[in-house]
Amino acid sequence: MGATSVLSQSKSRASPLSGIERRRTSRGGRWRRASHRWAAFGNTTREGPDGGRRVPPATRRVKGASPAAGSRVASAMLHVVCSALIALWLALGVSGPWIGRVASTPEEHPLDNNALAVAWIDDVRLLVLAPQRVSLLRLEPGQQQELASVELPGPFLPVRKDAGMIALAEESHDAWVLTNSVTRAVLVGVEQDRLVLRATAGAIPWPGLPGGIRYREGTNVLQGVIPEEDPQRLIGLAPGRSDIAVDDDGELLVLAPGSARAVEGVRVGPVLAGLGSEDIIASSADPPGDHDDLILVHRDGDQWTTRRCLTVSGAVTALAARLAAGRAHVACACSLPGGTAWTLLTFDLAIESR
Repeated sequence: MGATSVLSQSKSRASPLSGIERRRTSRGGRWRRASHRWAAFGNTTREGPDGGRRVPPATRRVKGASPAAGSRVASAMLHVVCSALIALWLALGVSGPWIGRVASTPEEHPLDNNALAVAWIDDVRLLVLAPQRVSLLRLEPGQQQELASVELPGPFLPVRKDAGMIALAEESHDAWVLTNSVTRAVLVGVEQDRLVLRATAGAIPWPGLPGGIRYREGTNVLQGVIPEEDPQRLIGLAPGRSDIAVDDDGELLVLAPGSARAVEGVRVGPVLAGLGSEDIIASSADPPGDHDDLILVHRDGDQWTTRRCLTVSGAVTALAARLAAGRAHVACACSLPGGTAWTLLTFDLAIESR
C-alpha cells in the first residue's frame, strides 16, 4: 500500500509532456511551449497588452495535439531556415557564373621523393616525375601501389631549383618528361603496369610550338614559348591548356604565337593545371610557409575571377586534373615543411555551370 501511494504521488508530480512547461497565460487556458529548441529562432514569447505572456500561433500547443506534432513543426521550420541560409551563402560566396568546390575528402599518399610533375594516365594510374626518375602509381581509396619506376638517362646537371614537366602524348599512354637537371627530354611508354624508355629529344613537344620546350640550363626558366629577347621569364605551363602560362613574377599569361599577354589583376604560383577550356587550378602566388593555397581561376570572355578552394600543408610542387562528368579528379603533390618529406593529395573538385 505504501509503495502504491509513493508511485501515485510521483505520477501526480511528473509533467505529462516532456519538454513542455505547463503554464497558463493571463488570457485564458492556453498551453505554451517552453522548449529550448525554439531559442534558435529568437524570443518566442512576447508581452500581452495586460502584461501577460503570449506565444506566437506557430508555437502554441493545440488542444488534443500530440507532443510529436510540435517537434515535427520545429524540424520543418529549422529545415526551411537552414535551406534559406545555404542558398544565401551560395549567392554571396561564389563570384562569376561557376562553382568550384572540393567534393570529396582529400586522401593523402606518402611519396619518397620530391614530385616535380604529375599526370593522370587513367582514373587510377598516375605518373610521378622526380628529379632523376619517373614512377607509375596506382591510387585507389585507401590503397597506394608503385607499379613501375625507371631512372632518367643522365648526365645530371647541378641546378639551383628543381623543375620538371610531363606532356602526355596524344592517342596513346606515352608521355614526354623533362627536368631541368637533364639535357634531353625522354619519351616514356606506359605498357599496362610497366614503364619503357622509348626515345629522347632535345625539347619536349608542346601544342602550337614547333620547336618544343626546354629549360634554360641550370634554371627553371622555360625556353621556346616566346622569343629569347622577350624580357618575360616563363616558369610554368598548364598541362591541358596550351594557351596559359605563368612568369617569375606570378603573372598569369595568355599565350599567342610568339607573344604572351599578362592577365591584369591575376597572380598565381608556378604550379598550374588546366580544368577544361575555361578554368585552371594553380598554387598561390604568395611564398609558401607551413601551408599553401590552391586557387581556382575562371575565364568568362575578357573577365577573369579567382577564388581559393583548398589550403594544404607545405608547398605545392605539382598538379594534375582529369575531367569526367562535371568533376575534376585532382592530384596535388606537396613538399612538407622542412623539405625532407613529401606527400600526394587526391580529391574531386566539382565544376558546375550556373
